[in-house]
Amino acid sequence: MVDVIYNSDLHFEHTLWTSELTFWEGELKSLENKLKELISHWTDKEVLAKLEHYKDVFTLQSDVVRDIKKSIKQHEINILDHTPNGHESMDIPRVKEHLKLRSKMETQREAYGNLKKEFFQFSSEYL
Repeated sequence: MVDVIYNSDLHFEHTLWTSELTFWEGELKSLENKLKELISHWTDKEVLAKLEHYKDVFTLQSDVVRDIKKSIKQHEINILDHTPNGHESMDIPRVKEHLKLRSKMETQREAYGNLKKEFFQFSSEYL
């Protein structure tokens, strides 16, 4: 038996991912503000180097979030291009593309969660 993956299911998952990514963008702005606060309180070069590291990582995370959102948007366009032809289910290449996006989201979710945990531990140590 072959499971059918419907466009509406993929769109729903895209919507959830986009909401999650938008939330992360807001969190990253808050984390960057916290970072600025910490930078303004420290003159120790070792601590400032660690803070600079987090600044770089937050920038990288913002770029990753933006890239994933762009990939989701492109996949949505592919789905929309596919739907007018009367196809309500995806073909194998598009499903594989979606599964790659899902894997990226899962990887990013874990990496982002670890980053926040690490930064909170660091910031509580240096507040």
